[in-house]
Amino acid sequence: MVDQLEKIIGQPHAVNQLNELIKNNRIPHALFFSGPSGVGKLFSAIHFIKATTKIEHHKRISNFEEPFVKYIIPLPRGKDEKPEHSATEKLTEKQIEDLRNQLERKKKNLYHKIYIEGANNIKISSIREIKKFLSLDYSDVTNRFIVIEDAHLMNKEAQNALLKSLEEPPVGVIFILITPYEERLLSTIISRCWRIKFNSLSTDLVSKVLIDYFNISPDLAKKVSLFSSGSVQKAIELIENNMQSLVESTVQFLRFSLAGWYNSAYIELKNSTDDFDKNKVKEIFNLINIWLVDAQKNKLSVNNYYYDEHIETFERFNKNFPKAEIIKISSEVDKAIQLMDKNILLNVIILNLILKLRSISIWK
Repeated sequence: MVDQLEKIIGQPHAVNQLNELIKNNRIPHALFFSGPSGVGKLFSAIHFIKATTKIEHHKRISNFEEPFVKYIIPLPRGKDEKPEHSATEKLTEKQIEDLRNQLERKKKNLYHKIYIEGANNIKISSIREIKKFLSLDYSDVTNRFIVIEDAHLMNKEAQNALLKSLEEPPVGVIFILITPYEERLLSTIISRCWRIKFNSLSTDLVSKVLIDYFNISPDLAKKVSLFSSGSVQKAIELIENNMQSLVESTVQFLRFSLAGWYNSAYIELKNSTDDFDKNKVKEIFNLINIWLVDAQKNKLSVNNYYYDEHIETFERFNKNFPKAEIIKISSEVDKAIQLMDKNILLNVIILNLILKLRSISIWK
């Protein structure tokens, strides 16, 4: 069943490590998959699980069905939720429906990023449910897997609770922790796991995944991969959100902001992101940073642009603002993206960024 691992694209080092573990029959009780978002960590985890499991169980694994896979993700906190409640017991009908819909999308596309409003942490109740899962007798199942995605979103209490389960798991129980931010996890958790490192994908490899697994046309796959930052997840989101339209809106937002047309910039962003959908606003901000990379290339007389259809925009930018500190501007965009994950009003973040972009004109 090692051929399951051949489906993993662009991660030869990770595949070699996983292959060796299977061939030598030395699978550790805990694996730690780290690396950038959207490069195939969960995809690899599921195919690794299939590689160690009888083929008749593969459909159930694809559906994240217990006892083969216990899949743990961040969830919102329910109204009046207390420690004794289960992870989903106090969620509203709408939250449960959102969770079901997101899980269905995840089953069909392992690169899909689950978005549930208010799901900012992996709850302590989700980790406590592991203990119950471990206590059940499944002697007819060779291996059971506990997959924790976005493991960095466990708070300290949840991480300490997980440590207890990691110390002496029953035979045949294997943890797979997945995160792009290993520095947010306790070193004692990482030290108990076999580490597998994943890397960003080249544009060619992102394009290959899009063509091979999502039936995207080669032309669109090639174009969107340039804006993907090596992430299949980001590439898919760009396609789903109409990448060309987002690119045009990004350029227009920049034009209005730099010209000091605050209201026009604000309305452009509002209209292009479905009334400031947070994920779409993030996408626009990421596209601004890519445009700034092109502006810096143009400043240094380097070709090979991402925005090859909008070369005149950064040529004009560099002519009008020759003293603009592009790296500093990009840093401000990064700060705006980071603030979106905190309890700060989105309107404030957006207006502040527009003002920062406008201030460039002072640097003439």
